[in-house]
Amino acid sequence: MVSNTGFRRYLRTISDQHFAIDPDKVEQEKKFDGIFVLRTNTDLNPLEAMLCYKQLWTVEQTFRTAKHLLSTRPLRKEEWKGYCW
Repeated sequence: MVSNTGFRRYLRTISDQHFAIDPDKVEQEKKFDGIFVLRTNTDLNPLEAMLCYKQLWTVEQTFRTAKHLLSTRPLRKEEWKGYCW
């Protein structure tokens, strides 16, 4: 946990070789559970930006599912023969 910067902020140093989880820091972070920040440079209002982001996730999930169902894979250089680009 010490080497992971995401977890490190919840630790306190007891000695040079010993660390412990700081319950106070964990409690402070609980108030942000379920809240996220979406930063964009568009002129959309915040609700529209959030809905567009959510739709993007849906499209990515659809492509991932289609790729799995169709068993698609990248072509190796040897397999390019016969394809017109």
